[in-house]
Amino acid sequence: MTDYPSDGHDFVAACGKFFKHLHVTRLLQNVPLQALHELTQRLGFQGGASSFYLTADQTTTILEVCLLHTPPFRDTEPDQLHDTRRPAPHGRRFHTCVDRGRLIVMLADDLLEYQFECDVHYAAWRHAHSQAVNDREGLQRAVEVFLTLRERGLHPASPTLRRLRRKRVLSALDTLTRLVDALTLEDYSRVDHPYPLLSREAYDYILSSMVEHVREFGPPKFSRARTYHLLAEILVQFGLEHGGVRQVAFRLQKRLSARGG
Repeated sequence: MTDYPSDGHDFVAACGKFFKHLHVTRLLQNVPLQALHELTQRLGFQGGASSFYLTADQTTTILEVCLLHTPPFRDTEPDQLHDTRRPAPHGRRFHTCVDRGRLIVMLADDLLEYQFECDVHYAAWRHAHSQAVNDREGLQRAVEVFLTLRERGLHPASPTLRRLRRKRVLSALDTLTRLVDALTLEDYSRVDHPYPLLSREAYDYILSSMVEHVREFGPPKFSRARTYHLLAEILVQFGLEHGGVRQVAFRLQKRLSARGG
């Protein structure tokens, strides 16, 4: 891990606040000091994580730098990528791309799309969480009205409520209140399993886009196995997938092949 000066740490912290759904902080911590300094200069970072705002172009630039320091692109020639499988099939470890620069740009766009889609889903679940708190207050008020009517010897307008017992109503309110209070925003956002935020369909769309970009701009005649291993390596590095790279690659190929990918 790079031993950054304070402004470098500020920059990494600023990026971490923006990229909440990608492991950009961890990747930037492995970027050499000189490369990080050049990046901060390029983006005009003056220090102060709280006031730093990232434009769309700047976020793409950061993701490109992170990609360049993932195993498939690190320590290679400017037009190559590294087949990181052990051992490399046929002994060939480095492959020349049709357009590596374009490949990195497009993969960065795909990762940014994942970040954006997660933000949209997160905002929706945050609203749902806030709404649940409001609903809890509404339930409490409804029970107060019901009990007040009972105490005054008045019947609710609906006959279905007239036989409800006070104890049963209070018990139901207590259960629902504890449920609303105990469910966290994280619980709400985890509804879209198996991935933390995105639906399977939205996530598969991004994965398919990444596959197409490797086929178009990566090495010519790049095999399916190499393609999925490359993507698995990147996805694990950025935190979109977890586990061994070989297992992730196999899972991705099986899953997307079923969709015609």
